[in-house]
Amino acid sequence: MALLGDHAQNELGDITFVELPEAGSDVAAGEVLCTVESVKAVAEVYAPIALKVAAVNDALEDAPETINEDAEGKGWMVQVEPADPADLDQMMDADAYAEMEK
Repeated sequence: MALLGDHAQNELGDITFVELPEAGSDVAAGEVLCTVESVKAVAEVYAPIALKVAAVNDALEDAPETINEDAEGKGWMVQVEPADPADLDQMMDADAYAEMEK
């Protein structure tokens, strides 16, 4: 699942718009997965590995502020699957990511 963590959404401030990919689309490593606009900035979220978009959180179209309210719950953006499961070995787990954010 792709989401903005609490740290990222706090840095961006109030989220005003989210542009999500279409379910079923393929996103290459390094390509933009989605775009998040806030009162402070526009941020692009890049795919760290090649991905297939399994589902998108369409509720964010009408309520992008859900990301600020519950970034790691109801504010999820997309569900993805790796194009190659072996690529998951390159990814950080939640604990490593939290440590990096410090």
